[in-house]
Amino acid sequence: PRERAAEQLNNGSALERFESMVDAQGGDARVIAQPELLPKAPQRIPLLSPRRGYVTQLDARAVGDAAVWLGAGRRIKSDKVDPRVGVELCAKVGSYVEAGEPLLWIHHDDRGFEAAKEKLLTAYQFSDDKPPPAPLIYEVITSSSTRTKI
Repeated sequence: PRERAAEQLNNGSALERFESMVDAQGGDARVIAQPELLPKAPQRIPLLSPRRGYVTQLDARAVGDAAVWLGAGRRIKSDKVDPRVGVELCAKVGSYVEAGEPLLWIHHDDRGFEAAKEKLLTAYQFSDDKPPPAPLIYEVITSSSTRTKI
């Protein structure tokens, strides 16, 4: 499976498939080769690390909530999604950061910015010690509904 995936990446067939998926869903597949065509938020502000150390935890729910406040997601079904806004992560779990270094970039249009910024700061936890690497596989679920913890 890994060799087949590598082959499809190398021969361009994976990219062709991705382009057809974007097109089938009504997207503009040109943005894959020309990302500058994507809409851009009026502002892009870094969220700076309050301290140096290793990122030991990043609360995905807090990041998701902040993105919704910026307009990148829906609170209710009728909410519009603004494709210009969102969060661009720089420091992930295991990363070492210096105080004042960007943890992430907030792409916004002022809507919900302050609340999102505060929420995003609480999403990160730090330590002076490097955290152990996260396992690549937590559990295997087979077709017979058996589960194996790794």
